[in-house]
Amino acid sequence: MEITNTKNRAKLSAIVNYNGFADAFGNLPNRHSSIVRRELLKRLKCCPRTFFSKKIGEAPIRENEVPIIEEIFSRFGLNAWNGERI
Repeated sequence: MEITNTKNRAKLSAIVNYNGFADAFGNLPNRHSSIVRRELLKRLKCCPRTFFSKKIGEAPIRENEVPIIEEIFSRFGLNAWNGERI
């Protein structure tokens, strides 16, 4: 399901079942964590509070956000969902 905008509201894509990306974020070198955080905030279009909730798995991650998160972490050689090296 994609995001489709109507005149008065945006329809969001389906929620997928991921437990956040805290493991991958924790495996980033310190010098990269702020870069990744800024890029995720920008590309997911979310505030810091929502970012933190998504990171620890308390807020849902939508289907359209999955490829963004995976792409960003893959550039640093990490699986976004378990933090293992790829």
